Amino acid sequence: LSMAAADPAPTGAAPIPATPAEIRPILIGAEAPGLVLENSAGEEVDLGRVLEMRSTILVFYRAHW
Repeated sequence: LSMAAADPAPTGAAPIPATPAEIRPILIGAEAPGLVLENSAGEEVDLGRVLEMRSTILVFYRAHW
């Protein structure tokens, strides 16, 4: 899944942290944020629907290709 940092945050979404000091990790067992992101095939993936279907491990990588 990918999300361009230049894209505006969806309504109600937290802004992307500008500095490492602003990063707040999601703790184990915490509720996952509502996300709809694009996968490598260009299809939208709704995290909420994925979580309804099966247990999921969610890993965020802050990177740029």
